[in-house]
Amino acid sequence: MLKIGPKVRIQLVVEENPESRVVIEDAASLWELLKDEVRKWDRERFFVLLLDRRNSVIGFDEVAVGFPALTVVSRHNILKAVILSNAAAFVCVHNHPEGNPEPSEDDKVVTQQILELGIILGTPMMDHVILGAESYYSFVEAGFKNKQEVGH
Repeated sequence: MLKIGPKVRIQLVVEENPESRVVIEDAASLWELLKDEVRKWDRERFFVLLLDRRNSVIGFDEVAVGFPALTVVSRHNILKAVILSNAAAFVCVHNHPEGNPEPSEDDKVVTQQILELGIILGTPMMDHVILGAESYYSFVEAGFKNKQEVGH
């Protein structure tokens, strides 16, 4: 046995029956699932939904909780959740408590960076959805595909 530090063990713990998993079909279905809950949030929250090959949610990780108009998102923590869950794909989700789901310039930069990291990892980011008080913004529905389309 090596004596260089504690041994790290990674294990997936399934807490529910896989047949009861939620399937994410698109941003609209995600909005319907979360709209009542998101209206209660008084600050930004950034989640990663972890998906299997059928777009069933195998888990989620709340990556950051911020302030009413700002959240600092660690790209490392997003990738950590994706890798540890052995996800086939993932969706990033965050809210704008002031109600307007339109992305900020920072949202666009973060989305591009996460997209590129997913490509490197071999696990695609399926979408980044911003939830507002009465509607949502989907980068995929807006035609987001590469750096030029985000405005950079």
